[in-house]
Amino acid sequence: MRQKFFVLILSALICNGIIYFYFNVGLLFMVLLTIILLIGLANSIQHKHAILRNFPVLGYFRYLFEMIAPEIQQYFIERSTDGKPFSRNERSLVYQRAKNIDSTTPFGTQLNLKEHHYEGIKHSIFPAVVNEELPRITIGGKDCLQPYSASLLNISAMSFGSLSENAIMALNKGALKGNFYHNTGEGGLTEFHQQGGDVT
Repeated sequence: MRQKFFVLILSALICNGIIYFYFNVGLLFMVLLTIILLIGLANSIQHKHAILRNFPVLGYFRYLFEMIAPEIQQYFIERSTDGKPFSRNERSLVYQRAKNIDSTTPFGTQLNLKEHHYEGIKHSIFPAVVNEELPRITIGGKDCLQPYSASLLNISAMSFGSLSENAIMALNKGALKGNFYHNTGEGGLTEFHQQGGDVT
């Protein structure tokens, strides 16, 4: 490859010299070719880097791509769910919460739900045995004066402003029937939240 480099660069210099001699143009290009030739000569006689010795000028591109390889991997190849120890999605979630920005992402998950280590709730294709009592957890440790039992599944925060009064009443009565909590949301407590009984 060294021989091809010198043949090409010298041929280009000779052609450029002829053009400059007859037409008085191309001086800057000739200076540039001379600099490249000197770099190639210096690299061809050094013994420290084999790549630069065999590829006197093109070898620099190898080091350039090696230097920016992590950025190429991060911005063009790596998916938002890849990356160790934390993925881009996990980092974005931390940044958003640290800046008090809404961290909710719509349109479902980007994770592979079929992986064996995926944690989530999936529909069963076979009928399941219905528990007589739904699982609950006690809130409050041994030093808590008023511990209370909470259901693992509850109604999340949906304000009255985003739902109708009938929807609120239906949710509240369902919470009473299932003996779990009904979060009123940022809209606060209304009379429709109390149709089923006590609201927490």
